[in-house]
Amino acid sequence: PRQEGFWERETDRVVKTSGNMIHVWSSYEASKTEHGEPFISGVNSITLFYDGERYWIMNWMFDASVH
Repeated sequence: PRQEGFWERETDRVVKTSGNMIHVWSSYEASKTEHGEPFISGVNSITLFYDGERYWIMNWMFDASVH
């Protein structure tokens, strides 16, 4: 368990779809308290595939920078 709090919130989302492939760019920031000053921000890059019944996560990467 973490010794201190960790709160992450999405700040932006861009979704691109082509056929059954979906790509999501999800920007975020994180703080040590629920409404605290962000100490880190970054982006998640998520690729999904829809098989007609459900979405499958094919890839998930992230990049972050400490403030």
